[in-house]
Amino acid sequence: MLSRTFKILAVGLFLLLILVPTYVSFVSSSSGYIRINSKSSSIPGQIVPSGGNVSLYFGGVTWSGSIVYLYLSHNASALIVPGDLRYAPDIPVSNITSSSPSDFHYYGSGGWIGNWVVGENWINGSLTSNLPAGNYYIKAYDGVSTVAVTDTYITVLGALLQISPSAGAGGVSVKFTGSGVPASAPVTVSYFDPTFNSWNYWYNVTANSTGYFTFSSEMPDLRKSMGAGIFSDLTYTPISFRAEAAGVV
Repeated sequence: MLSRTFKILAVGLFLLLILVPTYVSFVSSSSGYIRINSKSSSIPGQIVPSGGNVSLYFGGVTWSGSIVYLYLSHNASALIVPGDLRYAPDIPVSNITSSSPSDFHYYGSGGWIGNWVVGENWINGSLTSNLPAGNYYIKAYDGVSTVAVTDTYITVLGALLQISPSAGAGGVSVKFTGSGVPASAPVTVSYFDPTFNSWNYWYNVTANSTGYFTFSSEMPDLRKSMGAGIFSDLTYTPISFRAEAAGVV
């Protein structure tokens, strides 16, 4: 028996990160913390997908310089240290404190790729799209002395979903591997049926303590398997898969 073959496409995020060492060491002179998605105390561990947006409130920060540079950091120190990652364009303090919001759009070689809306003591902008999963504090350095830090961290999901082999006949067994999801989190895997234009449940699995998971499963044939005989016009049907953990796909 011959089966119509199809391509299997993995929906995932490939991680590529180039870190530029930064060695700025100034003691913070800010009068308060940066708040995350709030004007009051931030909720710890808010989940943001890699490449997603986060809103920062600077109403409690006193600036010394005129330009602000944003960094992502694994520590809450009021210093810019090696390993901190700059992720946004130069933003004038005057735009942050302005009562009229401004749009910043940066694209192309040598620029910051993303969108930022700035004003009324807020900065809403894009995280780096190739950011590895983990907990990050956000720091703001004003070029003179102020290094303000968020009052807590955000949890970034930089997930990767892979399938092997990447193509085959309907019904073959395929191995799924994933990483970058929250530790020990339940993960729901779904596939997209192009015939009915719908996402269908496929598999449940639990990530381990490092956010990694793996399982093997028989591929759906979308009811397109062919009967016995000889066929010279075999075609491929692409199927997309997605993994959802902690409410983030």
